[in-house]
Amino acid sequence: MRHKERQITDKQELWQMLQKASHLRLALCDQGKPYIVAMNYGLDQESDSLYLHCALKGRKMDILAQNNHVCFQVEEVAELIDGGKRACKWSMRYKSLVGFGLARVLTDPDEKQKGLSVIMAHYTEDSVEIDRKVVESTAVLKVQITEMTGKMSKQR
Repeated sequence: MRHKERQITDKQELWQMLQKASHLRLALCDQGKPYIVAMNYGLDQESDSLYLHCALKGRKMDILAQNNHVCFQVEEVAELIDGGKRACKWSMRYKSLVGFGLARVLTDPDEKQKGLSVIMAHYTEDSVEIDRKVVESTAVLKVQITEMTGKMSKQR
């Protein structure tokens, strides 16, 4: 990172960013070509992992069968800074996080149920019931986080 003073390395602050964000972007590598998609997710801080859900078949699943290395990104956009008539004076106050990990498609129904519950807990404090048929017809990915770093704009 070029501006080390803007780097966020505090793990708790990074987890807070993950807790606040509403979605993440998951990046995969499809035979040497990048592929990125926005996804809903849940986080399990105890195991340093994320849970994501998707269809049982499709491009993500095809890619993951060949290469389970993933990258993910979230951001907090706090404020656009108006620079007036000079373009180079415009800026954005922000915080962003980039992480890397290894994705695994869960096959055990109980693990899938847990993953879906973790995802739902990210979006609501209410207890929700997850139908077993939904568990069977949904793919659940568990991403074991291997690395995370953050960056924030300079404060003005």
